[in-house]
Amino acid sequence: MRVYSLKANPDLGATITPELLRTLKPHTSPVVISAVDDIGTLLATGGTEGVVKIWDIRGGYLTHTFRGHSGVISSLHFFETAVVSREQQRRISAENGRVGRRKSKSQEDEEMNDDNETKVATTTAFRLASADEDGKIRVWDLHKRKPIALLDSHV
Repeated sequence: MRVYSLKANPDLGATITPELLRTLKPHTSPVVISAVDDIGTLLATGGTEGVVKIWDIRGGYLTHTFRGHSGVISSLHFFETAVVSREQQRRISAENGRVGRRKSKSQEDEEMNDDNETKVATTTAFRLASADEDGKIRVWDLHKRKPIALLDSHV
């Protein structure tokens, strides 16, 4: 697999000139799908052997290898999500008096309009969703380097 940089060539009018940056040998079988993260630093590749690999585009090296799919990788998507720790969730619940009892809809609406908002510190989790031909979707945590969810409702 080859990674190119595309540059406009003003000498040739509106043409684009490709420049080879890297040649990668990502999989033992053909690569059938790829995806680039939002800031253009990571490349995910999926092969027919059911393996997903993550590459540092600029450095040209492999950063992650995810196994677990049983068939051809059919879809890849990078995304970010805000995460609140379990300890913070417990603290917020205790501060709001929600531990062990449910509130009525009017109480919840009243709290939503209250100016005393609880400050919540969140961290950003970088994730990759991958799907294979049998309809199963796996969500991978890129920091922890492991799967965090298996969605198989598409089977």
